[in-house]
Amino acid sequence: SLDENDSLGRGVDLLLDGSQVDFPLVDSDNRLIGIIHRKDLVAALRQHGEEGGVIHARQECDTRVHPGDDLSSAIQMLRESRCSTIPVMEGERTVGLLNAENIGEMLMVDTAIQHPHHRH
Repeated sequence: SLDENDSLGRGVDLLLDGSQVDFPLVDSDNRLIGIIHRKDLVAALRQHGEEGGVIHARQECDTRVHPGDDLSSAIQMLRESRCSTIPVMEGERTVGLLNAENIGEMLMVDTAIQHPHHRH
């Protein structure tokens, strides 16, 4: 996750360090205040430079899902949300992020497990 006081440079470092492209944005009390997406991070970087705050790249997202929620209803909430990534919350704690890309990956893996290719 990124802190509201982090610089865009720190956001870019996190982006380049791994495969994660979306980050929860938290305040000083570790409460979720938004989501930072790669495209918004890059756009804010162009406009504000590395020293600019990640807050410039924030996307507010009111939609929340919980770990026990039914996947089909979570997909529906994602579709209806104006956010491309929605947080998975356990109480006040962000435990994950849900987006179309990771749902697609999960469905691909699930299909591969259910229908393995048989060799003769």
